[in-house]
Amino acid sequence: MNRRTFLKLSALTLLSISCRSVFPRKEVIPTKNPRKVIIIGAGMAGAGAASHLKEMGHEVLVLEARNRIGGRIFTDRSGGYPIDLGAAWIHGSLGNPLIELAERYSVKTKETDFENIMLVYESKKISKLDLYSAHKKFESILKKIEYFTEDNPSVTSLKSYLEKEYSRLNLPPLDRKVFEFLERGLENENASTLSETSAYAFFHTTENYEGEDELVYGGYDSILKGLLRDVPVLLDEQVLHIRNQNSEISVETSKGLHRGDFVIVTVPVSVLQKKSIQFTPSLPPEKVRSINAIPMGIFNKYILEFEDKFWSDEEVFADLTQPNPMYDLIFNFHSYLKVPVLGFMGTGERSDRFGMDPDMKSLALSELKNIFQKKIPEPRRILSTQWGRDEFALGSYSYAVNHMKSYIREYSRPLGNIHFAGEATHEKYFSYVHGAYLSGIREAELIASKTNSSSP
Repeated sequence: MNRRTFLKLSALTLLSISCRSVFPRKEVIPTKNPRKVIIIGAGMAGAGAASHLKEMGHEVLVLEARNRIGGRIFTDRSGGYPIDLGAAWIHGSLGNPLIELAERYSVKTKETDFENIMLVYESKKISKLDLYSAHKKFESILKKIEYFTEDNPSVTSLKSYLEKEYSRLNLPPLDRKVFEFLERGLENENASTLSETSAYAFFHTTENYEGEDELVYGGYDSILKGLLRDVPVLLDEQVLHIRNQNSEISVETSKGLHRGDFVIVTVPVSVLQKKSIQFTPSLPPEKVRSINAIPMGIFNKYILEFEDKFWSDEEVFADLTQPNPMYDLIFNFHSYLKVPVLGFMGTGERSDRFGMDPDMKSLALSELKNIFQKKIPEPRRILSTQWGRDEFALGSYSYAVNHMKSYIREYSRPLGNIHFAGEATHEKYFSYVHGAYLSGIREAELIASKTNSSSP
């Protein structure tokens, strides 16, 4: 059982052990039969594949629909410092390949201290003892559900199981409020509500590296720039049609036509679901069904930059007083950037209001006032995301459903010389940035094995 950045079941213990190790870099074997590979998408999967193929001696061309590289990695530097509006953490530092990449390209990362948390209920700070007590009860309930669902692969939602367990307990109001906060932490993992999340899939489908989660506070884009340093990338070039005919692949874009021997499609699964790219021959029905079966969650951020820091030094804040809050938690970026920045994090469709609701700023400032019990100054800068409405993303990352691994196996299976990569194609690490990277390496290796076994 794993957790995303915002809920570590060990986070509230009095002792934590930090560990990290470097992923062994894969040996690069030069190709004896170089080919041209077109990669669609300059996110982590595309960058990983492009770098690996280039090192092996293949000709590589990356086509990117946006006016920037990164895809769902989007580092904003307009304020004079890097802040990631998309992916921001390396999840699990022990053996994670992204740790090696960050070190290779001198990108700063730092472990997030989940013990350093401040929760408020009815204008009073919740004591660490009360928080720890409620947390242990919640953890016990989760373990019970995990055990019960191990041999029961139903589609019953995790929310249904939780409510059933709550009804058996005489929960104090404070415990219930902490439970709701921890539930929102689980929703952060999937970028979806617990009512949409199968309990079986949640507990028995996901995997991840051990170790702590580290914020890439030097900017995730620096890793991508390093990987793509010697790779030609064409921006503002949206792919419209991929044709695989007469042993040649042609890729039609909004600006022209490109030909190659292989293509790797790394666009988000949600973009393929919308049929934004046409294929000739058409994708087989079983692949289309698998693509359509993989859900995409939504996770957004509302970033406030102030003139001065007025808050305390905890890394996570939240007010538990109001039911159904607009956000899951508030993250203290000042701990890393040394810039007075707070970030509201939210999940699901409700987080779309971050970039749409004209009252969002006043709501955010009101929440901060409730937490810190002081007048809150006007922010000097605001950034917000709407990943669910981004035409080249249509969501944030995939999340687990029953039969997820069989869907991924079919989705990721190459069609001749057309290959598929991206976080939603990695059977073990879907939804994670390292899953995206490893899927790109996987397809590069597959292409290498094909070219090395064929005659020049």
